[in-house]
Amino acid sequence: MIDQRVLLAVSTVIFTVRPTGANGSHELWMPLVRRIRDPYRGMWALPGGPLRPNEALEDSACATSPSPPASRPPTWNSWPRSVA
Repeated sequence: MIDQRVLLAVSTVIFTVRPTGANGSHELWMPLVRRIRDPYRGMWALPGGPLRPNEALEDSACATSPSPPASRPPTWNSWPRSVA
């Protein structure tokens, strides 16, 4: 019998704009993590991980985010969609 399970992973992309200095300029910022496993050990990557059975995408993204759990947004749809 052939194993027909589907294995999925979630990568999380979060952008923010941060002030860079007294001159009022800003920069686009995105968190990255260093890979700890081969074949790309030590290289930069988006935060992420496996999606467990019956786990919502939002829950998996929050669980694998490099930010503290207390910073989880109330809903992902409430995040700003554009930057003025």
